[in-house]
Amino acid sequence: MFKTFEEAFNAWKAADNDESEAAQARYEAAECYLLSTKPETLDDAIFALRCAHANLAGGGRSDGKDLKQCRRVEGMLRSIAA
Repeated sequence: MFKTFEEAFNAWKAADNDESEAAQARYEAAECYLLSTKPETLDDAIFALRCAHANLAGGGRSDGKDLKQCRRVEGMLRSIAA
């Protein structure tokens, strides 16, 4: 459905306050992409962290996708720093 982190992030933010069924489905799909896809660039990592942070600030996801994505981003940043 989404080809880039930026596209998914923009859809996620746009659907955040829209309670319609279509918007919520898009929100969930965008969130899934943001929390399940390995970031390849620093911009990707920023979009992923912004989504994960919002989830963690709200108490975290029961499936742990937010924490898993934080670990992926950490790994990416460690590989860049090495």
